[in-house]
Amino acid sequence: MEAVAAGMSFLFIALGLYFVIKKAVSEGINSSQEIKKLRSELRMLHKELKKDGNKIDKKI
Repeated sequence: MEAVAAGMSFLFIALGLYFVIKKAVSEGINSSQEIKKLRSELRMLHKELKKDGNKIDKKI
């Protein structure tokens, strides 16, 4: 009987750990997607600044 109780306790701890790790991994993936999105936005802004800089140079 004690072995069954210990086994059930271990099972609940293992399942809890599994779900915590699963959530952490999914949030990590979301974070990497957000970083990629921010990088692409930064590239676009950089291109726009280059264009504006070239226009200013042409006016001078």
